[in-house]
Amino acid sequence: MECQRFVLLCFTLFTLFHPGQAGYEGTLRFDSNGQLKVLQVTDTHYGEPYPSQDKRSTPMVENLIDWEKPDIVACTGDMITGYNYEPKVPQWFEKQWIKWTEPFNKKKQPYFYLLGNHDPQANYTPEEIMKLDMTNDFSMSQLGPSDVFGASNYVLPVYDPTGKEVVYYFWVFDSGYQKCIESIDGYDCIKESQIQWYRKKSQELLQED
Repeated sequence: MECQRFVLLCFTLFTLFHPGQAGYEGTLRFDSNGQLKVLQVTDTHYGEPYPSQDKRSTPMVENLIDWEKPDIVACTGDMITGYNYEPKVPQWFEKQWIKWTEPFNKKKQPYFYLLGNHDPQANYTPEEIMKLDMTNDFSMSQLGPSDVFGASNYVLPVYDPTGKEVVYYFWVFDSGYQKCIESIDGYDCIKESQIQWYRKKSQELLQED
């Protein structure tokens, strides 16, 4: 199989960390027909002031997993409404995280997560959020390099059907939070440190292959 690269640019414009398992230990691979199914779930906004919304979101995601039977689910930000943080509720953020990851635990479904602009608006830093998510048994999320803007910049390899050769990569980019340009209202953008990280990391992967 010819070696290729698939770039997934996940631009999402938009905590308490406890020790645990280091996430999902399996690998992504194409099936014998050369196919890999990715389901995207985004903006579930757990923690809104409408409890019925969360109660509908959980079975909806479970149904999507049952219907689509994806190999991997890409959770592309704003899974939690951080700006609705309630300081008087103990472990508020972790409780919302447990809610939105429930379908993946129940269905034993691998997934990966990148931050939206609303996820870090509670009492967890972006780094703490990623570390928390990495404790989930079915999470393939990674904490990005500390010298690169954002906490969710990482690469996931995808193997051939034998599981021996890497033939694609998912590139996950953290697109920040607010105001790409300070004088202009709006969302954030990809920064120079991320571009340099991509260039360096891609060259390293090419050399490994």
